Amino acid sequence: MLKSSVFITGAGSGLGLALAGVFLSEGWDVFAGTIEDSPELARLEGASKGRLTRFQLDVRNEDSVRAVRDATAGKTGSLEILINNAGINPAKDTPLEELDFNVVSDVLDVNALGPLRMAKHFLPLLEKGKLKRIVEISSEAGSLTDCTRTAWFGYCMSKTALNMQGRLLQNYLNPRGYSILLIHPGSIRSKMGGPTAADDPGDNAKIMYPMLTSTRKDSDPMYVQFDGKPLRW
Repeated sequence: MLKSSVFITGAGSGLGLALAGVFLSEGWDVFAGTIEDSPELARLEGASKGRLTRFQLDVRNEDSVRAVRDATAGKTGSLEILINNAGINPAKDTPLEELDFNVVSDVLDVNALGPLRMAKHFLPLLEKGKLKRIVEISSEAGSLTDCTRTAWFGYCMSKTALNMQGRLLQNYLNPRGYSILLIHPGSIRSKMGGPTAADDPGDNAKIMYPMLTSTRKDSDPMYVQFDGKPLRW
């Protein structure tokens, strides 16, 4: 199992913070992006003996993504894994009649276009790695086949768009040795999932780790939940 450098977006709390901790514990160098101050991430950085570097990152802003890419390149020659974890869902239960399309647009920008910006600008670092893995933290909410909700317009649409993005990236990058994973992380206790959600982010991050870091075959399912069970598109 390869160990080197990983970049994680949305690493200030929840799953992103948990993944940063798991990768550190497994001996990886971790580069962590977060849009807001995170005392928890700062403490993790302080205890990492130089193996975690945190950046202020806004995945909606291409200049921010480019600047963080350049700063990362100044510290490492390559990345093995890019984990696009940053996501928002502020208009969760808003009915159609009350939708604010500025909010919906922001959700689509963060959740669907943000990962594409990251892939575009971090590709040169991934190209120099051996694993060449892009992980998109998607959701069962992006499934067209199993859609049952009557709201969550921005979030569900953004995750469906993210899934299509993953398929396009797989088609484009697989001939160059890349593999793309689209993962539903479970119903985790976080700012988005809330305190009553079923799953602990640390537990699910540990379950996900082997799948994130192991060699994959082209025949392996690419849209899965955190324990590897395939999801329907």
